[in-house]
Amino acid sequence: MTYASRMHSSAFWGFGLPLFSAITVALVGVLTRRTPDRLAYVSLLNLTVAMMALPLLPFAPPLTNQAMPFLAASALVHWIYQLNMIRTLSMGDLSLAFPIMRGLAPLLIAITGSLLLAEQQSTLAWIGLLSATIALVAFGFIGRHSRASETDPRIFGSAMATAACVAGYTVIDAEGVRAMNPGEGWGFVTWFFLVGGLPTILTGWYLRRQNTCQAVGASWRPAATAGALSFFSYGSALLAMGMIPIAHVAAIRETSVVFAAIFGWLLLKEPFGSTRILLAAFIVAGLVTLKLG
Repeated sequence: MTYASRMHSSAFWGFGLPLFSAITVALVGVLTRRTPDRLAYVSLLNLTVAMMALPLLPFAPPLTNQAMPFLAASALVHWIYQLNMIRTLSMGDLSLAFPIMRGLAPLLIAITGSLLLAEQQSTLAWIGLLSATIALVAFGFIGRHSRASETDPRIFGSAMATAACVAGYTVIDAEGVRAMNPGEGWGFVTWFFLVGGLPTILTGWYLRRQNTCQAVGASWRPAATAGALSFFSYGSALLAMGMIPIAHVAAIRETSVVFAAIFGWLLLKEPFGSTRILLAAFIVAGLVTLKLG
């Protein structure tokens, strides 16, 4: 492989896949914003992802013994994350909760990676990551449009707990991909998509068993669309994490906060404003600094 080819490949894995993931995560956020029954929606989303993964299973590399514990842990943490996310979004405006949930995650992932996975960051990279995190969280506070009386003050603690879950499952899943044989990381991704959402699917069915038809009828269209987007979004992020530092992928992926605001402005007629444009510039500058570090 020539030097130019290696540079092109590095740019694709290190920026292209996480950026694609960010855009699709933002689209899922827009669909979530419009859904009244979020438990049914998330359950059907997971079911869609599992159905998309099923045809790949006969071709997927088998899980290694080292990867199996990561798959079990991932299913548990994703279940906790999704239930906590539903709880958080019931407390107040999505435009406030979403940036806290997603914006704090890259910093928590970088700290976890440094402590447990020996993924050390340079001083310059830490400066870029901190700058991007502060700007991402501020993005939500600047853009909130609900009245203070409509927002449960517990939303901040709940959103931070959700961010911790995002960091937890991201690190677990990345390690699961890396625990596979070389070139077979996509096998872990396939198995995760097939069984990772099973606890949430069972929870949704149990709690909505009295009105299953009504719940499915109200949520299946946005859930199926969001499930298809999530399949490609998180799959591309996991593949990238198998090759480059987790914190770098996470930081780029969580620019979904910016894309969600842009889509909200274009599709839902929500305000964007000059302050958000300035914060978006700070986010980009922080990510560039992170990559240079």
